[in-house]
Amino acid sequence: MSSNQLSNIALSGPCDVCGKDGRPCARCRLNYYCGKEHQKVHWPVHKLGCGVVEIRGDLLAASKNIPAGTVVLRELPTLRYPGQNEQFKLLCVECGVDMSHLNPPPQCSKCGLPACGRQCSESWDHQAECREFQRAKYKVPVAALATKFLFPRAVAILRTTLAIPDNPLLQHLQRKLGSLNTPFKAAMNIECNFVLQYLRRTVGVRLSEADLRMGALITSLYSADMQGVTGRTQISQTYFSGLYVGMSLRKHSCFPNTGEKLLSPETYEYVVVTTRDVVAGEHLTDPVRFCEWYDETLQRRRVVAGQWGLDCDCVRCRDPTELGMYVGSPCCANCSGNGKKCLVVPDDDKHRRWSCTGCGAQMTVAQVEAVSQGARNRLEQLMQKDSSPDSLLSFVAEQLYPRGPLHPTHAVVLRAREYIRESFKRRGRANQRDMERWEEVTRAQLQALDRLMPGTNRHRVTTLVELRWLVLSRLRTAEKNLASQHSEDLVRYVTTWKDGVRELNKAIGDVLFSKRDKDSLAKDPFGDFILNKRV
Repeated sequence: MSSNQLSNIALSGPCDVCGKDGRPCARCRLNYYCGKEHQKVHWPVHKLGCGVVEIRGDLLAASKNIPAGTVVLRELPTLRYPGQNEQFKLLCVECGVDMSHLNPPPQCSKCGLPACGRQCSESWDHQAECREFQRAKYKVPVAALATKFLFPRAVAILRTTLAIPDNPLLQHLQRKLGSLNTPFKAAMNIECNFVLQYLRRTVGVRLSEADLRMGALITSLYSADMQGVTGRTQISQTYFSGLYVGMSLRKHSCFPNTGEKLLSPETYEYVVVTTRDVVAGEHLTDPVRFCEWYDETLQRRRVVAGQWGLDCDCVRCRDPTELGMYVGSPCCANCSGNGKKCLVVPDDDKHRRWSCTGCGAQMTVAQVEAVSQGARNRLEQLMQKDSSPDSLLSFVAEQLYPRGPLHPTHAVVLRAREYIRESFKRRGRANQRDMERWEEVTRAQLQALDRLMPGTNRHRVTTLVELRWLVLSRLRTAEKNLASQHSEDLVRYVTTWKDGVRELNKAIGDVLFSKRDKDSLAKDPFGDFILNKRV
């Protein structure tokens, strides 16, 4: 497949040179130009990502060497449908507005599916399932709309299933998932049985059960939640999901070589950017779904095997040291008793046998996991009680060597730090001591992210924005104190915090792609900055 068929994009857009209406580059469709002259002017920038990606074996791969920080794909959602995780809302099939409060809820006059008005019921997106309902000679009775969760799933499955025959990218995704045979697939089949029975038995759609199950599998695994507002009659919150087929054709990896950046919050357009150098022939990879970045290899491999039926062989999973961070390695109890800090690490990339780097003591997987199980259980208890940052910080101190069996980059400690950050956020206002501890924890997490998940990803972006807010708060405190009393120390503090904010602005700008977000930082470098939630 040629590189110009890798994703769904707009047919026209502003020229990257002059801003006038332009057409996409026919080869890569990454940039828009009003004519050949401006395409030549922009070539020194454009050439880095033009034609560097192709499909190999139903997955995206580099057709030539790609340097880090290169935009290699841009994509609008191929399909949009009502939000898949809004089980208690009755959503319009087109705009996703919640109509639960309306009695009776408005319906499409032809098929009876929930639609907030004529414009939505006549929309192009809705016609696929509407025609299928009409072909089956079925119209949803108003009483059936009480089963709210049913209709977003039914619409998503129908739209996806009906789109597959005419969409080559969806066909690649279909082949990618066709051999999937995992507990997740079996569980998903059970979950969607009710929806499929509704479509086939109640509605009477003529699509085969196998085709509908493939549509259900694709939407379950790859739907991206999106939110927005609509102002057709009044400003209302909308809930819908989208399917980015091109981005879904990346290979899963615990150490991905690409990340996504939100290009347009209004259209939900994303670009894919390389997070490190990618060599020709290497698959483009994205983070493993349903895992956290701080999970250890044993946990990630269980998830990948359960969800995808794969034995992850990424560079992080193959490395017994987990990129030098030893996320799954506890401290050796024997060595700790002798006053030495030595870690228990896997003997091979399969993580079947473990041994201490100091005394050489052998351990099984079960024995290794038992070392940290008490800490995991205690952390869960603390979180269920919505414990304070002080309690969580005390927990971390108790678990670290020499008092406990863990070290600063163990998975349990990294997870606890995430909870500490959330605990500080929930409590709102914090005194100076709390702000210092909060900043210390956030910086520690950012250092871990730089090793385990470098480059462009939502975890790093949100951590950078949070750190900026903390540093900015300390700057404002110092400026307030300086206004009431002048001292050389306060002047030095203000200068230090300003430099810190500027440094973080640059780091955030490097991983943002939304023009609105970039303009916000540039316009007011020391002002409040609210990151778009869909980044």
